[in-house]
Amino acid sequence: MKRGVLLWAVVALVAAGAWTPAAAQAPSDEWDVLVAPYFMGAAMSGATTVRGREVDVDVSASDIFSNLQFGAMGLVVARKGGWGFGADAIWMALGTTVRNTNVDFNQGAFAAYGLRRLGAAADLTLGMRVNTLQGNLEF
Repeated sequence: MKRGVLLWAVVALVAAGAWTPAAAQAPSDEWDVLVAPYFMGAAMSGATTVRGREVDVDVSASDIFSNLQFGAMGLVVARKGGWGFGADAIWMALGTTVRNTNVDFNQGAFAAYGLRRLGAAADLTLGMRVNTLQGNLEF
C-alpha cells in the first residue's frame, strides 16, 4: 500500500511540474553548460563467494577511503532551448593487501542521456548506463 501511494505521489509531482507554466522566462536559445564534480561516501556489507568459499564483508567508508588509489566523479549537462544532453561518470580504483593477498578492484558507472524540457520543474530523460566491476586477487 505504501509503495503505491509513494508512486502516485511521485507521478503527481512530476505532472504538476510538467504542466505548470514557467513564471520566469522561456528557455534560452544559447548553450547553458553545467560541469559538476562530486564526492560519494561508500560502505559495503554482505557476503561474497570465491571458489566456493563464502566470506562476510563489512567495510566502512573510512576503510574504503584509506584503500582508494584513484577516484573521480563528475556530471556534465548542456542545454539549448528545450533540448539538452548529459553525461555522468564514476570511477574508483581500490587496492590493498590482506593476508599475503593483493586485492585490486575497479568500479565504474557511465551514463549518457538526452533531455527534453516539459516544464519549469520537469524534464523527459532518455539514456543508457553502463556499469563495470573488475577484480584481481593475487596470492
